[in-house]
Amino acid sequence: MKDTTGNHPFRKYNCMKTHIEGYPARENLIGENIRALRTGLDMKQDTLASELNIKRQSLSAYERGITLPDIYVLMRIADYFGITLDELTGRDQTRR
Repeated sequence: MKDTTGNHPFRKYNCMKTHIEGYPARENLIGENIRALRTGLDMKQDTLASELNIKRQSLSAYERGITLPDIYVLMRIADYFGITLDELTGRDQTRR
């Protein structure tokens, strides 16, 4: 049944932010982390995009906060850099 109340659970998420209720809002945290990881290795966007099998324009959009990568791309990015999804997304494990 279609929700006509406007209270659909996904409405609290905004693809331009990484804010989830109960967590502090931070603009483009995922994109900032991707850029920091990439530039920390002196890697160009073209190179990382090729390694991840995505378009350079998509990677640029992630880094600039225009859009968020889907979960499968996030997993590839985390695996590539040898970090967890929590580290990539800036999720604090001490909050429970």
